[in-house]
Amino acid sequence: MVQMDFHIGIDQDVARARTIASEALTSSRFTNLGRPWSVTVSDVRTDALLALRLRAKAYVLDVRFEKAFETDVTERVVESLRAAAIERPAVLHRHI
Repeated sequence: MVQMDFHIGIDQDVARARTIASEALTSSRFTNLGRPWSVTVSDVRTDALLALRLRAKAYVLDVRFEKAFETDVTERVVESLRAAAIERPAVLHRHI
């Protein structure tokens, strides 16, 4: 199973973003659709970041394709989020 995290701003369209991640998982030629897959959403906070995390998990057809799968899904999600005008989280503050 490969796990990938994507972050969006807390004021963004989370349902659309989840759909985008789901479509990216299920349309990748490397996904083993015979096994379970999921996209979950949760709030996350780091030192300078408040965001919604979309955690995409799916099985790959062959372990040799894990990095290709991760790259394929990430490119699809990033491109589709940009096309849907769904913004990434903003930095809350900066440390000097």
